[in-house]
Amino acid sequence: MSAVEATVTKGEADPEGLARLLTRVARKVAADAGCATPALKESPELAPPDDVGTTDVGKVCGVPGFSLPDDAVITGVAEPDQEQVSKDAEDVWACDLALAGSAGGAVSFAATSDRDMVDAALQDTYGFRELPDGHGVASLDQAVLHCAEGDVHFAVHWNSEYTGALSDRHDRASKVRGDTFAAFVASAAGLYSCPDVTLAES
Repeated sequence: MSAVEATVTKGEADPEGLARLLTRVARKVAADAGCATPALKESPELAPPDDVGTTDVGKVCGVPGFSLPDDAVITGVAEPDQEQVSKDAEDVWACDLALAGSAGGAVSFAATSDRDMVDAALQDTYGFRELPDGHGVASLDQAVLHCAEGDVHFAVHWNSEYTGALSDRHDRASKVRGDTFAAFVASAAGLYSCPDVTLAES
């Protein structure tokens, strides 16, 4: 799934103004790609994130039972440190996890039941595989599950520093990333009344 992202490197940006700018850019990108949607006619709902807090390694991002797999934690290089959760928007939950250590790693997790975002994810079929029992589809870094109140899209985004550190440490870094995403989905799925699924592949 394609995404439009902005990074503010100096000073501060007006959240509503930045949202309008990103919406205009996303509208143009979608139109050029032939997948414009009426949902992009208005700026999205904004909700301030929680304050930055220290990560509980047994409850990462505040998700009960979610912890990073041992192979995803590299002592002195990439260790759970601080996190910021956004949970007040109606259909979207997200968490930015900053890792302590020399790598400067970071990883973000997200879940949304927003119909347009779910539909957009389903259009990006590259890498998706069908899950057993018709429970949904999944790839290395995203999944759409058929849950009690509708489809939910789960996703993870790694910064290049963290993926580089994992590649330096592990021959199969992609498996470590897949196991981490699988652990997130396994813990978060119940919050959305989603079925139990096994994402990690041996």
